[in-house]
Amino acid sequence: MKGYVWLTIGTAVLMLLIPLPAYGRLTTADKPTSPATTPTTSVTAPTTAAPTAEFRVLDTASGEVVAMSERDFLIGTLAAEMYPTYHPEALKAQVVAAYTYYCYRREAARAGGEAADFSDVPSTFPDLYTVEGMRARWGDRFDEYYQKLAAAVDAVFGEVIRYDGEIIMAVYHAMSATSTETAGVIWGKDLPYLQSVSSTGDTAAESYHSTVTVSVSDFAAAVKTLDVTLSGEAAAWVDIAGITRSESGTVTAVTVGDRVLTGRQLRTLFDLRSAVFRLTFDPTVGFTFAVEGYGHGVGMSQYGANCLAEQGKTYREILSHYYTGVQVG
Repeated sequence: MKGYVWLTIGTAVLMLLIPLPAYGRLTTADKPTSPATTPTTSVTAPTTAAPTAEFRVLDTASGEVVAMSERDFLIGTLAAEMYPTYHPEALKAQVVAAYTYYCYRREAARAGGEAADFSDVPSTFPDLYTVEGMRARWGDRFDEYYQKLAAAVDAVFGEVIRYDGEIIMAVYHAMSATSTETAGVIWGKDLPYLQSVSSTGDTAAESYHSTVTVSVSDFAAAVKTLDVTLSGEAAAWVDIAGITRSESGTVTAVTVGDRVLTGRQLRTLFDLRSAVFRLTFDPTVGFTFAVEGYGHGVGMSQYGANCLAEQGKTYREILSHYYTGVQVG
């Protein structure tokens, strides 16, 4: 999900961190502004426009709109989204997914008369979108990594993902919890090409499991910001046995005090890596979240894409696996 160019999203939405994708950047708890985090304010695919040679990015630090060639933008996006050590086919899949997503955003922004196609993410923009920034990050491996990323971009430049002839909202995330999630579970509106599919290779990721422990006092202070009223002993604040989950494991409802919250709300509140978690309580330490995966879980899993590439799948096969019923080209 900012990780680079993440669009600032509105309140209404099918809605879209990154998250952080593979690099540990980008998508954090479903920040409204990135494919790795959340969709746009509209879930209706914009009408395909004539090819555009650049992306216009709002630099939030300066307030200026920066025009970047599509190629330079994609190299920077790839640098911010994936490890350059990933398999070339996984890198190609990421390029096509990112290009599709940002074309989708650009078309919507320009149809609405916006000066910028989307806004940046200060943690990666503009640093990772410049040769100097990449050189500072990679040091002696700059030439090797830059050439590998540029080659991936050039190999698939201009290719997009479509469903029924329309450019899709090609969101992605760092790693799923053995299967991806449907858009409807996460953002409240279903899309035919963002359905749950298997992604079992993700469990091999070093950072697949993570744990967050919150003290009783910190937990109480945090949930009260959501207008939750707590009463009685801390052990009774959360109906742990009554937590409900989607088929893919996302926590969809949990009673906390006098309110029912979603896993996404708790993910944001406690900076969890995903909304797929198990919750336990121990009076000596507080509430512990055992989390699986990283990101919102919808669309392409970046770690999973690399696993499929290492198994011999091409970038088109990877994209067709994660985005249901689409055409790539």
